Amino acid sequence: MNENAINDQRYSQYRQQEKERKDNEKSPFSYLTDRFKRKIGKKIAQQLAQTVIKQGVTTIARAAVSNPWGIAIIIIILLLLVLLYMFFPGAKTGKSLEPEPELPGSDGGISEPLVEGLAISKIGDSQIEFGQNITYSITVSYDESAGSTPIEKIVIVDKLPSNVDFVSATGTFTQAGGTIEWPLITGTTSYNFTLVVKPTIDNVEISNTVFGRSLVASSKLLDSSATNLEAIFNDAASVANVPAALLKAIAKTESGVLGYSSDEVTQFNSSLWWSGLLDNAPSLSDNHPLIKRGYAYNTCQYVSCAPGADVRGAMQFELGTWNGIAPRLSFADGHTPDRKYVRDMVYAAGYFLRGKIDQYDSRFGFTSNLTNLNESQVKALARSYCGGNPDADTNQKACGFGRHEANVWAYYQEYNNN
Repeated sequence: MNENAINDQRYSQYRQQEKERKDNEKSPFSYLTDRFKRKIGKKIAQQLAQTVIKQGVTTIARAAVSNPWGIAIIIIILLLLVLLYMFFPGAKTGKSLEPEPELPGSDGGISEPLVEGLAISKIGDSQIEFGQNITYSITVSYDESAGSTPIEKIVIVDKLPSNVDFVSATGTFTQAGGTIEWPLITGTTSYNFTLVVKPTIDNVEISNTVFGRSLVASSKLLDSSATNLEAIFNDAASVANVPAALLKAIAKTESGVLGYSSDEVTQFNSSLWWSGLLDNAPSLSDNHPLIKRGYAYNTCQYVSCAPGADVRGAMQFELGTWNGIAPRLSFADGHTPDRKYVRDMVYAAGYFLRGKIDQYDSRFGFTSNLTNLNESQVKALARSYCGGNPDADTNQKACGFGRHEANVWAYYQEYNNN
């Protein structure tokens, strides 16, 4: 598979699978009721459509019987229905001609990890009427004996999805666009915050995650000399204490990094290797071949992402995610971490996965089975990585409606058995 296909296969698969799911759910006649649904309600529209169709068929049948041209009329009507079914936009699948709203969590990237020793819970309204506010209760606690980060260097962050507006929050916080941050303070290890938002789109699932961000770097100097891909993945897994098989499985699902030659690994870890090369070109084919092969361009230019999203690198990190993890990366050669370095991305992905393991361990029991995770555990972590809800079923746009987690599980078994 060439690098262009590798880059955007995940997103094209998402869109294709969603189309297939809707095709299976809706009948050809559902298009006829779409516009009624938006005006007078689903039940009334369905009843009205059924009544009209029944009366119409009855009238046509009676006319056909009493008219010598009846058979010809029926044939003409049937031909018209066939043409409508085959060629009229939306007639086959019942899709509205208007664009579908972007679902939350579909930013093409991943969430950020929690800090060790930090526990966060977030509870909100399970269902509301459109026009009402959603109120979230956020509880934070920090075990200083389990974590190495000074509490005053921790910030609680909530990134709102694109389909809600910020209304209010309690506690000492800052707000910049859709990002709300609460800094923790020395001497206080327990906190309770309230966040209020208002949906801007009707009939859509709202999902967003709160997390902790460390403002200090890791105390461990990471190896910056290895050019062997296997050694890089194994060391990153060891440093973060995550399964190397899982790290590789996610890498293979996200990009073609595991297919790099030793020369390519050296190339994509050399200092500022992307300098002077054309990236973010008007079309994917216009980007420099090395930029494409090294995933150094914003893949959200060419696929469906949330507005303003910037996803790059061999492990496909969204910019906000990277900014939360990069301060923890401290390399022996002193270079500034960047998403375009393969090595940096692999170590960052290891830290991210460790954060998710810590965050959801009480529900999934990862640490008791870390060397041989089961299917539900691997898929929960896969959903977390791609920005989805780890507890949810496969019906999540951000995770390809189940395809992303299925691929990770298949690759994990392959690597874990080798």
